[in-house]
Order: sequence, then structure tokens, then C-alpha cells
Amino acid sequence: MTCVGLNLYAVSAALWMPYSLVSDQHQFGFVGVALALASWFTGAGAVVVVGACAGAVFADEEGTLGTLTRGGQSRSVLRPVRPRHCRHPTTIIGWPTR
Repeated sequence: MTCVGLNLYAVSAALWMPYSLVSDQHQFGFVGVALALASWFTGAGAVVVVGACAGAVFADEEGTLGTLTRGGQSRSVLRPVRPRHCRHPTTIIGWPTR
């Protein structure tokens, strides 16, 4: 999901980024170039986060989309497990508990 999103973002950025870079450079100078690059990296970061979240949701889906996302595996990658019993951290270091 992230790969598809980043490829679409790269194609769209190829259209708007040159205009944004030039207009910000004319308006703000060197700071405008930094602003344009920061906005591009912020958008790319958002695509990575959304792609990772969407990939996890699609991988847990039971239908055809989930099977394609899991690479053909028929069962979900998330299995229910019983949580292990953990001791309280203060007992590990020897502090008394109430």
C-alpha cells in the first residue's frame, strides 16, 4: 500500500512541485526552497503513515482484497494469543508493594 501511495505521490509531485518550488523561491528566497521541500517531505511522510495503516487493515480483511494483500495466504496474519502473566515492575527490582 505504501509503495502504491508513494508512486502516486511522486507522479503528482512531478506536476506541482516545480511550480511550488519556483513560486516559493521568488516569494521567500532560500527559505522558500526549504519551505517547499519541507512540505514535500511532510506529504511523503503522511503517505507512508496512511499506507502502513491501510496495509494493516487490508491484511486483516477476510475477503479477496485481504487475500491479495497477504500475498495469497488464506488466513489472517493477526492471530489471537493469550497474554503472558507479567510481574509488577516494582517486584522485579525489589521494591515493596502495597
